[in-house]
Amino acid sequence: MGSGEAVSSAKSLIWGLAGVCVPCGYPLFMYIRKVTHVDKKNRREYYTYKLVESVCTEKGPRQRTLLNLGADFELPEERWKELANRIESIVRGREPLFP
Repeated sequence: MGSGEAVSSAKSLIWGLAGVCVPCGYPLFMYIRKVTHVDKKNRREYYTYKLVESVCTEKGPRQRTLLNLGADFELPEERWKELANRIESIVRGREPLFP
């Protein structure tokens, strides 16, 4: 890692729509994850945001990052669930991209 790269630390989650994995019964959904990083050069803490999907694998439930929303993600936290739900509906074919 170079001096300007960040180290990941704490994570916080906001849940999206839920489905259920048939084999294991684990809930499947999309949500936005807030990840805390610390810049090694100046020791400043900053956050990045990721759209994450829960998936069921042979080894059990896992989370897969679908989209890195970056550090400049400015949508208010109370609307994260709404955004995750909307994206999930479009991806899963429940709603058209353009209503």
